[in-house]
Amino acid sequence: MAEVVQFSQDHVFYKVVAVLSGRFLSVYDGATEFIVGHPTSCPVRPRHQGGLYVFPSYQLALDALNGLPRRRGRGLYLAPRKILRCRCVGPFLRYPGDKIAACTVVPVGVLDPPVGYQAISRPTSADGVRDISRGLARTQERVAVSREMRAETRRLEQEVAVMERVLQDRGLRRTAESQHW
Repeated sequence: MAEVVQFSQDHVFYKVVAVLSGRFLSVYDGATEFIVGHPTSCPVRPRHQGGLYVFPSYQLALDALNGLPRRRGRGLYLAPRKILRCRCVGPFLRYPGDKIAACTVVPVGVLDPPVGYQAISRPTSADGVRDISRGLARTQERVAVSREMRAETRRLEQEVAVMERVLQDRGLRRTAESQHW
């Protein structure tokens, strides 16, 4: 169960991220990018249905480096990892294990785990490298499809607006109670 919690404005949080081609990406979805100095937002929702997940301490983030839950067909679980030092904006939900869902995350620095700490899940074979490449390609495809769908939605909304203006000019109007003209 999650509980609503509050933190002071100067509280520092820590976010475990995958590192691919110098980019900091969500380990969980493989698509959400975190850029130092730039806010990334996602509305917080209960039951792990939203928010950006951070830890309230560096040690908890270290403990989570290799223990994040996997999602079938998604995520960057085999990618090298870093820890981002962040400022966050609530609302906040605390989950078991002190994992915090925040609304907005602003990375302010990049931290390397201590020397000798297993922070990188490196593939031990060519198969592992291919898995990472395939995962990145699938993520890029999903992002491209999502962009295309948003563009198509905007085009359709514009087309509907034009059609509504034409019908209104002809003296027809749609009522709130009915979807019929």
